[in-house]
Amino acid sequence: MNAFAAFASDALVRADAGLEAPAAVLEHPGEILGRKLADTGATIAELSRSSGLSSDLVLALLRGERAVTSDVALALADFFGSSARVWLDSQRAFDAAAYAPAYAGRAA
Repeated sequence: MNAFAAFASDALVRADAGLEAPAAVLEHPGEILGRKLADTGATIAELSRSSGLSSDLVLALLRGERAVTSDVALALADFFGSSARVWLDSQRAFDAAAYAPAYAGRAA
């Protein structure tokens, strides 16, 4: 189980136990990428070849092991005909939700 899956599972168990308000379901941008690839019928090799992203990076994104950076967002936006902002916003939302529990209760 990767770190994302472990965190999401733990958060859901705590929420189910009434220990905290249920958080939005965490979705790593790699999960979105996987759906986009499936929806378009594109392969990792096609994405890698067309975008210039290494297949190792694409696989790491799909496994939730790497974050979407600005250059990756631009490459994905170009490949899928979307905007880089969509990819960056999905990463920012994931990060905010994933790391919020670590900072809960701290003074600003």
